Amino acid sequence: MNDLIKQETEQLKGLEKSKEAARKAEADRIEAERINSLNKERRESILNLWQFLPEKNRNANFGTWEQTYWDDVVSDLHRSKADYDKEQAEIKAENERLRIEAEKAEKKRIADEKKQAAKLKAERDKAAAESKKQADILKAEQDKASAERLEQELKLKTEREAREKLEREAKEKADREAAELKKAAKAPDKEKLFSVATKLRNTKTTVKSPEAKKALEDAALILEKIAGVM
Repeated sequence: MNDLIKQETEQLKGLEKSKEAARKAEADRIEAERINSLNKERRESILNLWQFLPEKNRNANFGTWEQTYWDDVVSDLHRSKADYDKEQAEIKAENERLRIEAEKAEKKRIADEKKQAAKLKAERDKAAAESKKQADILKAEQDKASAERLEQELKLKTEREAREKLEREAKEKADREAAELKKAAKAPDKEKLFSVATKLRNTKTTVKSPEAKKALEDAALILEKIAGVM
């Protein structure tokens, strides 16, 4: 009887142990699922903060972390992101400031280049105008000098031709008078008087004074009268 009771008691104890083991296994399974689920949930909750998570913690099972520790980690991640966002905002603002300054500097450079180009063009145009003015003045002076030279050459030529004509006419006259004197020397006195009268009239045309002209004409008439009675 005692043995039977003992056997039954052992069986009951074994059954209890089996049930306890089963309960423990179920509890472990449930805990593992909870941890895995919590790990997944926590990972997904910090995806936007992942870049701020230290490298050493990225492979950790967040489901095993105490809530207070997890809350501290998340708080640190938010602070890191806030610091990063602030830094990025400052960088963005600085970049925008630099961009605006660069645009202003570029606009100023372009404006200065246009101003300088306009100044250089004005100086070139002024220099070109002055050069043309001086060239025109020089050409006018050269044309004037050329015209004066031609005028002087023409004047000298005219004077030379007039002088040569006078000299030629004087020579012809001298030759003619010499021939007439030679002829008159051989002619009778009557012819000589008429010849002298003719010369006096010819000479009359070369003088300007009316008195001289009258004296030559009177002399010629006297000679002609004398020759006429011979």
